[in-house]
Amino acid sequence: MAERVGPGHAEDLVPRAEGLDAGSDGDDLAGDARRALVGLTSKAKSIRGPVQQLRAGIDEESLTGFTPAEHVQLRDFLARITGNLDTMLNSPPKGGLTGG
Repeated sequence: MAERVGPGHAEDLVPRAEGLDAGSDGDDLAGDARRALVGLTSKAKSIRGPVQQLRAGIDEESLTGFTPAEHVQLRDFLARITGNLDTMLNSPPKGGLTGG
């Protein structure tokens, strides 16, 4: 499929994403077609603080009763599960599973 689709170009997609403004500020990005500088629009910047506070509150409440070590362990477990799911999505089924 990768051969059919060809290489992706983030600069083609990122400007359309809500709250993002892609561009280059001329620093170390010049001459490197693999990189693109992505920044927040003024609209996104205006709500960044409240969104970060909301996320912090959700994190705090959802992890109530967990020790700091358990937070780390949970994060690592979730990262492994995410990796496993990514592998499953990009690989043929194994373990004798069939679609019928």
